[in-house]
Amino acid sequence: MITVEAARLRQQAKAEKEKAAALKKAQKSIQIAINKAKASLNRCGINARKAEKERRKQVKALQAKGEIVPPEMQIVIPDPERNPSAEDLESLQPPPIHYKLY
Repeated sequence: MITVEAARLRQQAKAEKEKAAALKKAQKSIQIAINKAKASLNRCGINARKAEKERRKQVKALQAKGEIVPPEMQIVIPDPERNPSAEDLESLQPPPIHYKLY
């Protein structure tokens, strides 16, 4: 026969186990979101470097022909991976943790 005290201990242990599982799941989802943001920033950086390389090649070709380079082609394409904006940096940080004290 199970006593009241034993039943309460079992309930308390079960509740603590569920809280630990929920915390672990939340931490895992946060880490997944951070990794996705890193991968996205990396992909944006790769695309920007490719676009900048192509722009430089086109500018060089125009200069070699002696043609005038259009003003829009003189604008450098920034690399968001090397010089991330504040928004990019914020997306790489975990959200602030709010503890609920009992």
